[in-house]
Amino acid sequence: MAEKDLETRLNHTKFLMQRTLVNQGHQVTDGQDAQNHQAHADGQEDRVRAQYQQDIQNIRGRVEPGGYRRKYSRGQYNNSPFTTEILNVVFPEDFDSARLLKYDRSQDPQVHIDAFDTDMYIRGIDEPLISRIFAVTLTGAAQAWFSTLPANSIGSFEEFGQKFLLNFATSKKHPKSEFALGKIRQQPGETLQRYLNRFKDAALQVPGLQENVHVHLIVAGLDGGSRLAKSVYKDPVKTLEEFRTRSKKYLELEQMEIANAQSDEVNRTSPRRRSPPPKGKERLDSKKKD
Repeated sequence: MAEKDLETRLNHTKFLMQRTLVNQGHQVTDGQDAQNHQAHADGQEDRVRAQYQQDIQNIRGRVEPGGYRRKYSRGQYNNSPFTTEILNVVFPEDFDSARLLKYDRSQDPQVHIDAFDTDMYIRGIDEPLISRIFAVTLTGAAQAWFSTLPANSIGSFEEFGQKFLLNFATSKKHPKSEFALGKIRQQPGETLQRYLNRFKDAALQVPGLQENVHVHLIVAGLDGGSRLAKSVYKDPVKTLEEFRTRSKKYLELEQMEIANAQSDEVNRTSPRRRSPPPKGKERLDSKKKD
């Protein structure tokens, strides 16, 4: 697009120059002067054409297949953490940044960088473009941190990743232990579904959790007075599959009870409809009875 626009402007300039030269040539009456002027005009046109070709070559030198290269110098971007090599990388025309996962320091930095690295591998993107793209994923506090990095301090994605992980190490989620998992208890009034969801999310963060320990802890955390707890105390389960099968019946019963309670509440709070007054013969019959 930039090359096409420049060609249009230069063609227009060339046309104006030629028209000026022609007009000037018509104003010369002496034969020798006319020849000298024509030679001067031809030389002027050659210089315009040479400049035109040079400008086109300059533009073509900045345009590469798949994208538009913006030439940066360290003087233009003294405060950028990136080296000049990374600043001058070409972004593909079809690159979709909207699909990138964003990071604002509220997530685990290792999880973010691993997911990003996998995404770039699938897209076939490597150095030095990968560093520029990673900067696009940073938002909020993470973007503010990036802007404070020293100029010319990032020359590779490896350097970028190390600085990123070091700075946001406090945001890293540390794995839970079996001891922490054993503290999870079904609270009074808490539904079975909610308790099982909480326990499941925490169990996923315990590395190497053995199945027998998992079963023991999830059963131990049940409300002792609940129907499921009484069932597994009476007839113990040994595997997670057995526990899931047993709990499914009580989860369905719980959902049914919640739905019925909500329906009863709606009926209780809804205004009652009065019976319509008797009409016609029904009214006369009513009076006769009186």
